[in-house]
Amino acid sequence: MNPASVLAALILLCTLPGVAYADVDVAVSAEDGILYVDARVTGVFDDELDRALRSGLPARATVELVLWEQRSGLWDLEAARDQWQVSVLFDIVEESYSVFDEAGRLMLETVDLAEVEEFVAGVELWPLCDLEEIDADRSHYLGLRFTIEPLSVDEVRDLERWLRGNVRERGRLRNVPGQLIGVLRSQFGLGGQSDRGRSVEFRPSRLPGPD
Repeated sequence: MNPASVLAALILLCTLPGVAYADVDVAVSAEDGILYVDARVTGVFDDELDRALRSGLPARATVELVLWEQRSGLWDLEAARDQWQVSVLFDIVEESYSVFDEAGRLMLETVDLAEVEEFVAGVELWPLCDLEEIDADRSHYLGLRFTIEPLSVDEVRDLERWLRGNVRERGRLRNVPGQLIGVLRSQFGLGGQSDRGRSVEFRPSRLPGPD
């Protein structure tokens, strides 16, 4: 996909600079014995993805965070892992985008696709782990993977059932019958694109605090 510039650059929350691969920025900080992550992916909500959403194909967006401990002569050791996952839908009647958490709760409703990307494709001051849970004096780096993919038929049906029980959201997916999901996937090619990035190397015990 050709990335569209829809967001301003991320203002990082710590003085340690992040390293960007493609459109991914990752940085870390520490305060009160907790390791925090500030990360963002930009340019993924482009015209092609918007066309798929507007055609009725709900999408799942996932930000995966993995802290790696570097080990000389050995495989790097996974020290901590967490993720942020939401579903994104477009309401044809209201001409607005809705973002739901994993439990089906509405988190954001907007007509601005850039606002969706800013909300969905990143984390801000995310508490990843306690420093006492890792070897804070060894060298580490933080990896990020952002994935956007279509919901499965079963996931769409589950979300439909939840929305039908919510008066305010009743009928939101009436234009997205489950049997059309496969057709929409084939037509618009939303099949699991992902972007990756990582921070610079750091020792958690020496990290600055958030700005």
